[in-house]
Parts: sequence; C-alpha cells; structure tokens
Amino acid sequence: MSDITIPQEIWDHELASIHQPPAPWLWHGFVSGGNITLLTSLWKAGKTTLVSLLLARRKEGGTLAGLDVRPGKTVVVSEENHPIWADRMGRFDFGGKVCFFLQPFLTVPRPDQWQALLDRIGRVHEQHGIDLMVLDPLAHLLRA
Repeated sequence: MSDITIPQEIWDHELASIHQPPAPWLWHGFVSGGNITLLTSLWKAGKTTLVSLLLARRKEGGTLAGLDVRPGKTVVVSEENHPIWADRMGRFDFGGKVCFFLQPFLTVPRPDQWQALLDRIGRVHEQHGIDLMVLDPLAHLLRA
C-alpha cells in the first residue's frame, strides 16, 4: 500500500460556490500571504534588486511599480555575504524590518540542516510577526 495521498477532485461550479476572502496581498497582484511566488530570470537580471526595492517599500508601505505594498517584516535567506547586503542597505532603507540568514549552508545542506533553519525561522516568525520569507536564490540554496 502506498503512502501517497491524492487530493479530492473539485469541479469548477463547486469551486465558484466556495466563498474565500480576498488574497492578503503584500505586493498587490504579485506577492500574497500564504502563497509561493517564484521570481526567475537569467543571472544578474535584477531579481535581488527588485526584492530590495520591495523590502524598502515594506518598511512603511507604499507603492512599487504603481502597485500597493503592505508594510511588514521579512526574513531573507541569501547566498550573498554580509558586505554585499551591507552595501545594498546603504542604497535601500529597510527600516529594521528585515531579518537575514546569510550563507546558512557552506556545503550541500542535509535535510536536518534545512529543518533546523526552518525551525529557527519559525521562531523568528512567532517572535516578530514575519509575513514574508525570501530565499535568494532558491537554486543556490538547494544545490542539489
């Protein structure tokens, strides 16, 4: 017997009849709470710069690319080191609303190392009300 669980199917008319509150947008139309958003492009195309702009707007709320940004706190797990982020913070004011885990894995991480990091991030979330987590970049952090 298999441990695989398949979700129950749902038809369009059933889905339409289920009332759901609107998505809690952190950056309206692009990033919403409780969901996964993947920003992907070629290397050095500006993904981290875009994320930095978003983090700066989240300090007090505002707009980015003409769309509303809700204020909040963020955890950033990054392959980049302290000097790179310190330089970036010289250009962008995150207002004390961003918690960093820089270069958490110096080798390919084992599942228990990932779990330990996620547990620590969970504690930061509970203590500080984090509502966004950024993995920059995911591919480097997985190093599969």
